[in-house]
Amino acid sequence: MRALLLGFVTVALLACPPPPQPPATALNGDDWSLTAQPDGALRFARGETTLATFPLDSFQVGMVTALDPQLSYDPYWLVVNDGFFTPQPPPGFVWRVPERGAAAMDGDALVLSLTYNRNLTATVRFTKASQGHLAAHFVPETEGAIGYLRIKPVADATEAFYGLGEWFDAANHRGKVRPLQLEADLTVESASTENHVAVPLLLGTRGWGLFVETIRHGVFDVAKSDPSRIDGMFGTAESSADGLKFHLFSAEHPLDLPREYFRVSAFPRPMADWATGPFIWRDESRDQAEVEDDVKKLRELDLATSGMWIDRPYASYVNSFDFEPAKFPDAGAMVNTLHAAGLRLALWHTPYVEPGSPNRSAAQLHFPKEQGTMLNRWSPPLDFTRESAVIFWRNQLSNYTNAGVEGFKLDFAEDVVAGVSGKRGGWTFDDGQTDRTMTDGYPRVYHSVYRAMLANNDGFLLVRAARWGEQAVGVVVWPGDIDATLTKFGEKFTARDGDEVVGVGGLPSAIRAGISLSASGFPYFAADTGGYRHSPPDKETFMRWTQQSALMPVMQTGDSSSQPPWVFTPENGRDAEALENYRFFARLHLRLFPYFWAQVQSMRETGRPIVRAFGLAFPQLNQFPEDQYLLGDALLVAPIETRGATSRTVIKPPGRWFNFFTGEELVSETVNAALTELPLFLREGALVPMLRPTIDTIAEASDPGVESFVNEAGTLWVRVQPGEGEFTLHDGTRLTQSGRSLTATPGSSFKTSVVWEFVGVSATPSRSGAPLQEVQDLDAVSSGFTRSGSTVRIKTPLDGQPTGW
Repeated sequence: MRALLLGFVTVALLACPPPPQPPATALNGDDWSLTAQPDGALRFARGETTLATFPLDSFQVGMVTALDPQLSYDPYWLVVNDGFFTPQPPPGFVWRVPERGAAAMDGDALVLSLTYNRNLTATVRFTKASQGHLAAHFVPETEGAIGYLRIKPVADATEAFYGLGEWFDAANHRGKVRPLQLEADLTVESASTENHVAVPLLLGTRGWGLFVETIRHGVFDVAKSDPSRIDGMFGTAESSADGLKFHLFSAEHPLDLPREYFRVSAFPRPMADWATGPFIWRDESRDQAEVEDDVKKLRELDLATSGMWIDRPYASYVNSFDFEPAKFPDAGAMVNTLHAAGLRLALWHTPYVEPGSPNRSAAQLHFPKEQGTMLNRWSPPLDFTRESAVIFWRNQLSNYTNAGVEGFKLDFAEDVVAGVSGKRGGWTFDDGQTDRTMTDGYPRVYHSVYRAMLANNDGFLLVRAARWGEQAVGVVVWPGDIDATLTKFGEKFTARDGDEVVGVGGLPSAIRAGISLSASGFPYFAADTGGYRHSPPDKETFMRWTQQSALMPVMQTGDSSSQPPWVFTPENGRDAEALENYRFFARLHLRLFPYFWAQVQSMRETGRPIVRAFGLAFPQLNQFPEDQYLLGDALLVAPIETRGATSRTVIKPPGRWFNFFTGEELVSETVNAALTELPLFLREGALVPMLRPTIDTIAEASDPGVESFVNEAGTLWVRVQPGEGEFTLHDGTRLTQSGRSLTATPGSSFKTSVVWEFVGVSATPSRSGAPLQEVQDLDAVSSGFTRSGSTVRIKTPLDGQPTGW
């Protein structure tokens, strides 16, 4: 009987369905998942890899007694402690942390409901946006006053983080506190943090990113207070009820994260092709005769150059929109001289009008209605939130654009700051915005006025300050006035006048700024080659800086001493060797145009930056050097940035890499580099397209002695590092190599011939199986090859037929 009863029980148990499981509280993308954990935390993952977690305390609300119209609610002043400034929280400030929370699905969204104390609640709503993108919205609800919102995820305690805009001290932000706006910093000579470009974007080397979509003041504590926490604080103040939008990105390789960011903000707009440079300029051009003499010198000395800008003073007054007649009696003839020589012209500009200028009275009608402290000597900035101000300024600018000016160096425009010690800057604009949002917004409206005056696919905008999303304007960023030295940010040195200063850094700052900007969505960067403060640079500084500038997407040269490369003085110590160094590397930069321009075009699809932080390019190495970087896929750049150094340590990437100039394989961590040498390495299998060695400019030219790419693309040169590889140029020209065979199919620009260049490689050139003849002059034949030392150059028609070596 007992056995029978047990049988019935067993059958009954088998027949009963399992108890119902609670519905999964998770979102799944193609490349990520977000899952609610038993403790209430949210786990953001890719496969089995945890990218970040969001415990309940990741979403905090900064309560204050009441919102004060005189305060900025800049959260930097909650955390600053630099020896000069200490935290200045507003009255009644306290961070509220959730006491409990619950996640649930709401249609296609995962919603985290949070309860704080004191009648405060919030929701965080997550939705799938794309394959590698999760969108989120953190919205508090309370009758009290909110000054700040905070997002504080947990991350891997060893991960490196890039992005956050322009920074001089380091591109890897781990262990740093980073404000998202320019702040006072009395520890350095400039008295500012020097982060002229702010982007609330972090890219982690484990393949995830965080972008906070805000125009409010903010600050990130990047694993400084806690090695496993990323702490973002934002001064939402009167907009707190609207919440805070943020985005999570995931990609198998961290170099693919920018593509997801660009889909949210905007893909970079290509600059004009000639805007890659090189550019030349003086801090002060004496007059028209000096400008025209500089043009003559550039071409006589065979210095590859595509553009020039004239810095102030050139007008009768700052922004009188003329050329001072006594100094520039025939500006039209001057512009024609530049154009004939293959040089495009830009002018220095600002959003101010100097007292005494004929247009000053009219300009005063367009100043902001409430003005804070001016950080310039001329006037308040124009209020470009007012349509009449935009029309007024564009009408004035047409004086220049109609005269043939094709670009502008947009200086200053950083008056609208967040303020000091938590106080507002005091600015109010026509559309009702204050410096709480116009610290972010002013560069946007300023730059848009000038962008509208330039041809749709042409023009050059060089800017000092910028904000996230402005990559869509096609701006080139220069870092402002950095030191004409080989010193680092915050390093003491003795200036020319004998004073000891704590500098903003020279070449090392330029390298780090370019890397950090590129990881922040701004692909075009150009520091003043040689530096600006305390210039002129000495010979060593100028030569080392020239080498590095050439291996950036844009190259420009000038300093506060107004001593261009051909001016030799006891002060700058330059000589024929320094000039030859400049000639060689300026032409190398120009010759690399097809390589640069292919990266510019492909970036609109892949999102991969041109300048690539080593740590993002090779995260598996877990090494994050600040002084070497990738330029596209094929080139590793390791500049010398230390005074007196003739060697340096290079962290070798995976695979085989070879010296670009000698062909020697990179096998040791220590590489030698005499003063005239740049450590530059080529990946195995690389094909680097280049312009012919005699090229002078990208821009159109009418002088018969000037070789212009626009006039004639000419023979395509390709630096070959044997292996398996391919490369597609911007015009559709396609290069491939496999085994010992090379092919090149023509595109819309390159159609005639190709020269394949090998360095340090033995070769027996052939064409379709038939040996090629060794010749003396490749220009005199359609097919043939030359040998010069360890270099072999093979010329063939560009017709898709195989070339053997």
